[in-house]
Amino acid sequence: MNELEVTWQRAIRVWWSLLWRGLLFGLLAGFIAGFVIGFVGAAAGVAVESRNTTSAIAGGIVGLPVGVWVVRTVLRKTFAEFRIALLTTEQ
Repeated sequence: MNELEVTWQRAIRVWWSLLWRGLLFGLLAGFIAGFVIGFVGAAAGVAVESRNTTSAIAGGIVGLPVGVWVVRTVLRKTFAEFRIALLTTEQ
């Protein structure tokens, strides 16, 4: 296996891949969680402050597995000239 040098261009490519996926899918998942909690809370007559707090907490909780999924997706991605490989440190 040929090891490539870690250059700024390659680092930025991986960083951008993580960033846009994390933002897009994190915002989408947070929006859906917040919408559902807000809708159900409004239908149940829960106070706005409680719905806002609960929605924020739910968005954070939903964001954790989404973030891990994004990292896993990028680790499996093939970039133009390379892919990320996890290698054992044991000799």
